[in-house]
Amino acid sequence: LKKHFNIKGLKGYFYNDDNANIRLELESKQPQKQKNGFGIYRIDGLYQHNNRSIKFELQIKSLVNIFWGEIEHKVIYKNNNYMLGDEFIKNIMLSIKENLYMIDRQLLAVDNQFNKVNSINPEARKEQLEKLLSKIIYDIYSRKMKNDIGFIIDFRESCDTIMKYIF
Repeated sequence: LKKHFNIKGLKGYFYNDDNANIRLELESKQPQKQKNGFGIYRIDGLYQHNNRSIKFELQIKSLVNIFWGEIEHKVIYKNNNYMLGDEFIKNIMLSIKENLYMIDRQLLAVDNQFNKVNSINPEARKEQLEKLLSKIIYDIYSRKMKNDIGFIIDFRESCDTIMKYIF
């Protein structure tokens, strides 16, 4: 946002030459922490049109945060059977939240890895895709092997070789 809203106006609001009617306050510390522990970007905005100023708030949060909010709302606030002191529900909800947070971090790591490699270079993209598919195949079949025969044989190199052959 700071890249696009790069001209400082009055009261700390930034705007862009292309549309000076939309202004965002970008000097506040971000992200802020919500009560549920997830981070959220809350950015005050101002839309100016025909000598009128309309205030708004821009909220940016992860899909995991949105998903957690839906779960929390349905289980805690909409469920009349739920007792606030119910330790079991609290523990389950905490576990779900921690798992969602872990998934969010893992997805971010995958995204960062793909973005780190020059995404314009087709050879680099191909190599990253090979590695990802090789890992997926290994994870699926090693889990199946563990469940079916009780142990795992490390066949990662075989998965890598198969991917190189396919690509």
